[in-house]
Order: sequence, then C-alpha cells, then structure tokens
Amino acid sequence: MANNCGVNNNNVISPSQQHIKLYNGTFVAVNGPNMTHKLNEMNNIRVPYQQVVTSRIILRPGQVDYLLNFLGLGDNATFLAIVPKYDERSKFTNDNYVRYSYYSERSKQLSFSSLLVLSGNGNNRIEQLYLTNPNPNAGVVLEVMIGIIDEYTNYFQENPTPVNPSVPTFNDLISNYVKLWENDNSILTVTNSFDQPLLFIGLNSINSINQNGSILTIDDTSVGQIFLVFTNETQATQARIKINGFIDMFNNGNLNPPVDNFEPIITFTNNVSDDDTIDLPLTSLAGDRAFLADTLTLGDYGTPSPQITKSVLNFYLISTVNDFNGATISVVADTDIIIRNELGDTLLLIDEVGEYFIFFNINDNFSNFVSAQVNVKLNVI
Repeated sequence: MANNCGVNNNNVISPSQQHIKLYNGTFVAVNGPNMTHKLNEMNNIRVPYQQVVTSRIILRPGQVDYLLNFLGLGDNATFLAIVPKYDERSKFTNDNYVRYSYYSERSKQLSFSSLLVLSGNGNNRIEQLYLTNPNPNAGVVLEVMIGIIDEYTNYFQENPTPVNPSVPTFNDLISNYVKLWENDNSILTVTNSFDQPLLFIGLNSINSINQNGSILTIDDTSVGQIFLVFTNETQATQARIKINGFIDMFNNGNLNPPVDNFEPIITFTNNVSDDDTIDLPLTSLAGDRAFLADTLTLGDYGTPSPQITKSVLNFYLISTVNDFNGATISVVADTDIIIRNELGDTLLLIDEVGEYFIFFNINDNFSNFVSAQVNVKLNVI
C-alpha cells in the first residue's frame, strides 16, 4: 500500500479512527481508511539472542517501585518489550500509564502508556527497572519479553539516597568492609575497597542496629545515628549479622571474630513470592522458608519436546547467592538445583505439566548449606 492513498482527510473522522498501530510487521499511522505514514525499516530489524523469556506481571492499584529484574537475568538484557493491558473499568485514558525508572537512577521518573521497547548490545546493556502504577483505583497487567545476546553476567549498582543528609553516611559498602580493627578487637571499623578505615566505633558504645532494606542505622552513644548504605539488601543483612556477632562475642568476653557457621542466603528473583510478603525480592531467610513461583508454560521451552531444565530454573528463580561475608557463591545448576514432583521423586528436568517443588543443594567454602526447609513450589501448565 502506498504511503498516500486516494481518500482525502475528513474533518468528521473521530479520534478513534486516527491512530498508530502495527500492520504487516511495522508501525503505521492511519487516518480513517487512509494509511498516512509508516516506518519502512522495521521489517529489516533482527534482534539476536541466546536466551529469551516471557512473563506476565500484575501491578496492583497504586503499587510503587516494583523491581523488574528481568526474570532473574540480572542486568544482562539486550532486548526488553512491555505491553500493558489496563483494567476495563479505568475509563480515563490519562490514568492509563506506567511510570518507570532505571535501577541506578531511581529518582528520575519516566513513563509509557501503550508500549515500551528498549534494545541494547554487548557493550550497552539494559538496566533493571522500577515500575509504578500511578492509578490508585485500577491495576494493570504487563506482558513482558526479555532477550539476551549472550551469557554475560553483570549488575548495575543502585545509588540509594540517605534518609537524612545531616547524619554521617557511608555509601557503596559490602559486608566485607565491616570488620574488627586489627589493633583492638573491641573496636568495629568500616573500610573502603582499598582497606582504608572510614569509621571506628567502640563495640561498647553501640546502643542498637536497625536495618531498612540496604541501609543499616547504628545508634552510637557518642555520635548518635550513623547510616551504612550497602550495595544491596543481602550485603546489609550479612553486615548486620556480623556486627551483632561481634557485639555478642565482646559482651561474653571473647574478642575473637565469630565463626562462619551461617547458611548461604539466596536472593530470589521477583518471580518468587510467599503468602505474606508484598515487597520483593525475597531472600531464603524469609517467612516459613516455603515460597511460590509464578507459573511457567511448558510449551514456551522448545518444540516438539519442550523441557524446563535446571539451568532455566536457576535463571528464573535465583538472582544471587551470598555467604556469611557477603561473597557471591556460584550456582552449578546440575548439582545445586533439586527438582521433585508431588510424589517426592527427584527429577533431572521437567517435561510434563504439573506441580513441582524446587530445593537447593548450595553450600559455601565452609560446608554451610542452604537450609533443607527452603523450597519453591512451581506450577507448570
């Protein structure tokens, strides 16, 4: 069809007949029966991938800062497409949009309404997104497709904003930076990546430690509040456990560092939830240690004999695994992921629809294993 058709523009055409849509694999602008414009190069676009996944996400009315972590693929995505479906009861088009921000620039709010497509390449990856539904009265369902050009693994860093700029604040920390001072084991020190001390605190002057996500607040007798801002919640959790261990040892008259007998912590993807928690992602320490995964469709994983492998489950369920000191533990899917059916039989993969339970045989360098209680129930249709 030519760009300019023979029918003249008509002033009585309603707005619903004047729109942009997909037609024959490209975007076209139509005005009544006329096609007025189209993108000629879209049919030539080919986005390469080694891994591709799809999902369906529901943003509740007014839900804020849902972390879309690309279905467990981290910040490795090189293609992202999101198509929203708004609640039919939401009649005002100005209410039907989604706000989003990039993981490293959370305060900068962007938005889309009908479609969001982002593409990248090996050197320019797509960051994870925070999604917000600003409509307080109606939810929105998001259909999502993510593609990755390779198996490269990396994560962008979030830049959290201090709760109170007047309080001493130390940013971009990991749990390894928190340790006892080598010259006096009654003093806690926080260092930088070059092992240079940033802060000294006497263990006997710490009144309390509170955690809010990736931020630890220490109440010190002499200084008052101190904010320790970690790169993620898992690092903050590991640091809090270490500090409490140091304090316990100090109070008991033993100034030796605590022994690492703590199980590895799994940080799940946003595909994993439980019955009680709204905020995602969860860790394997949450609740009763039994979790639920979003449903997978067997037919999405190959033809004519589709199979969901342990590698697929690793990417779908697990974001990261960390030990007591915050170091990352690599997951070997073939040995560290355990699949069981409803009868308790152990399987090598999933090739039938049904209900399954995923357990984890993950251990650290000190032979501490993820608790045998931790499991994720998965429905495959």
